[in-house]
Formats: sequence, structure tokens, C-alpha cells
Amino acid sequence: MTRQAWRRGRSSERGQTAIEAGVTVVLLFGLIFLVMDLSMLLFIRSTLQQAVRNGVRIGATGSQFGGHTYLNDSIRAAVQAEALGFLNGSQGACKIAVNYFTPDTGAATSGTQGDVLVVSVNDFSYTPLGAVLRTADPFRITVSSSDIVERCPIGGCPITENPVPMVCP
Repeated sequence: MTRQAWRRGRSSERGQTAIEAGVTVVLLFGLIFLVMDLSMLLFIRSTLQQAVRNGVRIGATGSQFGGHTYLNDSIRAAVQAEALGFLNGSQGACKIAVNYFTPDTGAATSGTQGDVLVVSVNDFSYTPLGAVLRTADPFRITVSSSDIVERCPIGGCPITENPVPMVCP
């Protein structure tokens, strides 16, 4: 191969490195955003799951949390406190559902000892950060936890339902 032919071959490959680097960087950032989005999705889900577990623990033992008089308000406050700011405000409280069921028939009750308490967070929305998973609809996260309501404490059973219902937007 002559020197002149070798130079012609090298000059035709001049931009190849820049193009390969550009394609590689775009794919690498796409992969990084995908991992970040999936990690954040799992983090939010596990945080909300732990928050509803704590709410069920408060409700099953009949404990008052945050100075609330009514048990359902205490449960919502406990879930909001454990949710690391994901369920702040009245909109966050409206995503928290507190239900009581009889263990024998599954019928809804007002919540006395021996009933099944189910605390859930419904339709929490998470919009992905990266353009890789960007869709028109955000991811919907729903978590729940349940337990049997224990015997009433020595001071008596707390009133479960607040007579002034919470107003949800």
C-alpha cells in the first residue's frame, strides 16, 4: 500500500470516532435514566408500603397519633408522617383509605375489636424522570396492609370515624 492510498483511507474515517462516541453516550444516558426511574419507582413503592404498615400498627393497637381524637385521623396522620413527604397535604390524605371488615362475612363495619383493618394508598402517581420511559400516563402505585384490630386499651376504645368527613378535592 502506498503512502498516498493510506492517507485517503485514513481521511475517510475522520468523523467515525465522534459518531461512535455520540451514539454510545446517548445509549449510556438512556440506560442511566432507565435505572434511575426504576429505582425511584421501587423506592416510592417500598416507602408507601412501610407507611401503610405503620398506619395499620397504629390502628390495630388503638393508639392515638399526633394528638388526634379519632382513630382514622390518627391512622392517616401516621401514614403521612412515614411517607417521607410523598403524601403531604389534603390531597395526600385523600389517597389514604381506611376500611374495617368482619372476619367472618367480609362485610364492612365501623371498626371494633376483632375486625380486619385494611389501610391502603390508592393511585399514587409517579411520572418518570427520563425521556426513555416518558409516556402520557404516569405510573400508578397502590399499596395496602391489613391486620386484626386488638382488644381495646384500658381507657376504652377510641372513636374510629370522625363525624366531620374529610373533604377531598
